[in-house]
Amino acid sequence: MEADVIETRPAATAKGPEAGPRTWWILPAALFLVSIAVTQAPFAGDSIPYVVQIGDVRSGNAPPASLWEFGHILWRPLGYLLWDAFQAAIPDRIAWTPLLKMLAGLMLINMMAGLASTLLIYALSWRLSGSRYAALVVTVLFVWGDAVLAYSQSGAPYIVALAVLLAGLWWQLTAKEPRAGVVIGSACLFGFAALFWAPFAIALPAACCAGRFIKRPGLSQREMSWSQCLLAAAAGGAVFLAGVLAAAWLAGLRSGPETLSWVISAGHGMTQNRRAVRAVSGFVRLLIDLGEDGVSLKRMVLHDPYFPVSILGVIRSSLWKVAVFYSFVASVAVLAWKSPGRKSSIPLAASAAVGAFAAVAVFEPSSPERLLPVLPFLLLALSAGWPSSWRWAPALRRGISGFAVLLVILNLPSFEWRYSAEHREAQTQAEDFRKNAKFDDYLLVTTIAEPILRLNSFDPLNRPSPIRGMWILNPIDASAPAWRRTASLLILENWNAGHDVWITSHVFSDRPNASSRWVEGDNPLVHWRDLAPFFRSLDFDPPTSPVNGFARLRQTPANRERLTRE
Repeated sequence: MEADVIETRPAATAKGPEAGPRTWWILPAALFLVSIAVTQAPFAGDSIPYVVQIGDVRSGNAPPASLWEFGHILWRPLGYLLWDAFQAAIPDRIAWTPLLKMLAGLMLINMMAGLASTLLIYALSWRLSGSRYAALVVTVLFVWGDAVLAYSQSGAPYIVALAVLLAGLWWQLTAKEPRAGVVIGSACLFGFAALFWAPFAIALPAACCAGRFIKRPGLSQREMSWSQCLLAAAAGGAVFLAGVLAAAWLAGLRSGPETLSWVISAGHGMTQNRRAVRAVSGFVRLLIDLGEDGVSLKRMVLHDPYFPVSILGVIRSSLWKVAVFYSFVASVAVLAWKSPGRKSSIPLAASAAVGAFAAVAVFEPSSPERLLPVLPFLLLALSAGWPSSWRWAPALRRGISGFAVLLVILNLPSFEWRYSAEHREAQTQAEDFRKNAKFDDYLLVTTIAEPILRLNSFDPLNRPSPIRGMWILNPIDASAPAWRRTASLLILENWNAGHDVWITSHVFSDRPNASSRWVEGDNPLVHWRDLAPFFRSLDFDPPTSPVNGFARLRQTPANRERLTRE
């Protein structure tokens, strides 16, 4: 017999882990904590801007109204309230500035939310599948998924929202009777999840009817009626709407057009072209970090003249990962459909359809966190379909188990960035800059992917404070075509404040540096051939190093005049 269907003890089958051993939580908790301890996230979302905004309000440099942003309504206010606690509790040896203490505090909240989410997904999976082996497979998929593993170690609110959503699902799915308190209470949690991160509103329809469709056959549990699903949707929607209106009022908005602009501004001007094409690989990032392989895929599709990539090379590097991901999703869908709990695939289909549409039509489909609201329903459908007796079910279960192991192998290199060649390059760059620049000098790099800007905020090289810097352009930023004006304003602003400005020396080259992850055509309005002539027209000191060095922009009248004209 297969190991994945042997583990169906009566106690666990009847009521789930709460009826099993009291130590059921040790294995999933250990899996999460060990995974977090041995990895470092390769990205952290907008963690630093959140911390800076909270610090500005605390110091009186920004009004309290600036704490209220549509995308993360509860996150900045929560950080503001906990500011003093973090400053007092977090030792200087861990975080040596007030802003770093705030960042460390928000990261701690996320790790706690990640731990809670892991326990909830394990418990729900065990309850639905009746198998601790299945629950462990699901938990590995959850913890080692790209978005969860990365944002559990960030100061962004995505995992907190996920934990609140899962808490609501646990409440709803474990109740024997869908009483009004259960229906309304769990739905209120769904609404609060969206107040931590607005895109979780796409999960409301699926979450509010989960109790009607997701359950394990044989359990004495009455399903929700359609009227109760509508009641849940009304309650969850009311909580979200009330929170949005209250936040808009506290932000000082008093008219419809003002509120609409406030909602739109939550996108921070980020926009992508060819969204449907990008979504094909973008959805993969929910679980698999494509990293440099994703860049190669984009270079092939866009026929990048600076970094030509063959189809065979892309197949070897990334396309097979895309195929494996969609094979896994298809296996989950088929397994769920070919089981007595086939109705569990309905919330998955509903959330996936809304999530995919929103990712393509509204968000940036390449961002791994955009489909986080769909992840619980994917894993719950897998759990409910696990006991399937269909003749091909054993093969699907083995394939899914293999994918869980493969996921760890694929993601581990990306999450060991501190041991990578790119991290060594970042350290070399930082040491070079620290040696030649003054403490408050400003650094301009070409793109957001420049290694020196990806250096962890808590890296010793960022003592006593992080290097002040910004990228010249981000291809998905709506203002990317105006990069000359943006760079000129940054330079003049720093000069007027008494700071020198440096720039990476490879910006003078006729072709982009590989470390910048530049993809020609990523934004059809931006071309590398325009960068070098612009910066060559300015006067610089000799670069600190011919390769990946830095050149200081001279504060001459000619340079000021040239920049002022932009």
